[in-house]
Amino acid sequence: MTVTVETAAVVGPGVDRVDGPRKVTGAARYPSDFGFPNLAHAALVRSTIAAGTISSIETDAAESAAGVLAVLTHKNAPRLHRGRRNVMTPPPDPPLQTDAIDHYGQYVAVVVAETPQQAAAAARLVEVDYDRGQALLSAEDPNATPKSNPYHLDMQRGDVEAALASA
Repeated sequence: MTVTVETAAVVGPGVDRVDGPRKVTGAARYPSDFGFPNLAHAALVRSTIAAGTISSIETDAAESAAGVLAVLTHKNAPRLHRGRRNVMTPPPDPPLQTDAIDHYGQYVAVVVAETPQQAAAAARLVEVDYDRGQALLSAEDPNATPKSNPYHLDMQRGDVEAALASA
């Protein structure tokens, strides 16, 4: 392929990569290559249902797995305060505070271990049983409970037909 002068001007001159030789020879170090003394790693356990409550959560097998330092659930996690309000959106509820499941993939446990592999393996040992609830798939669902809107965004809507007629 031939590069014309016009294309070279658009693309620009080549840039020397001082890290290039180290990267292609395997000598460069990446963030995952670094460690610190007593560094712990976490793996998350997520809900497999969209709505309901946790009826039981079994962590004994995970807690006794190799390298596991702690397993946190709604039963033993420290109580957290809701984050500060910001200009655009209300802060989410802190994780691991109740047994309520509000969405699929919600965090239900955190496994902390000496290595990422140990944390991931132990997270697979956490067994969660649920009391399934009815998932809400629309804001118009009659079972939907309105949530508070502390910023009062989008609280008042105009009359579109009247506005178009008067335009």
